[in-house]
Amino acid sequence: MAQISTVSGIDKLNATLQSMVTSFSTNQSLQATTMIGRSVLAPGSGLQLQNGTAQGGVDLPQAADKVVVSIRDGSGQIVHKVDLGAQAAGVLGFQWDGVFDSGAGAAPGSYSFAVEAVQGGKKIDATALALGLVSGVTQSKDGVALKVNGMGSVALSDVKQVM
Repeated sequence: MAQISTVSGIDKLNATLQSMVTSFSTNQSLQATTMIGRSVLAPGSGLQLQNGTAQGGVDLPQAADKVVVSIRDGSGQIVHKVDLGAQAAGVLGFQWDGVFDSGAGAAPGSYSFAVEAVQGGKKIDATALALGLVSGVTQSKDGVALKVNGMGSVALSDVKQVM
């Protein structure tokens, strides 16, 4: 009898936990809808040059003596480098004015970028962060995701900064 009572108690506990998980997930989706129309930084290397400016970001796991962003055109050629200098650990943004290193103006459109960060002469793993506008929210078995223009579906947990 004691074993049957224990199994019954575990079943009730599991049902209660499942109900809490469902409620939490629904709440998270509702809260995520407040991000629609806002820009977010999330892992990615795309840059959109519009109106003479493009923005992106970098996530540094530790402080760096030097951080350089290399901007590439559609063929993968480096067209401009942005030297961000020494930076503390964390998320930081950068802006490109749409001017190539040659001094020529860049055409509006899609570009990409890579990040190089060095601390004490050693390369550190920095994550490139793309900027995108949130246009919707989806929920799946994997959790809540944001529909971000130019980036597709981005897990809510991957968003590093909301602007």
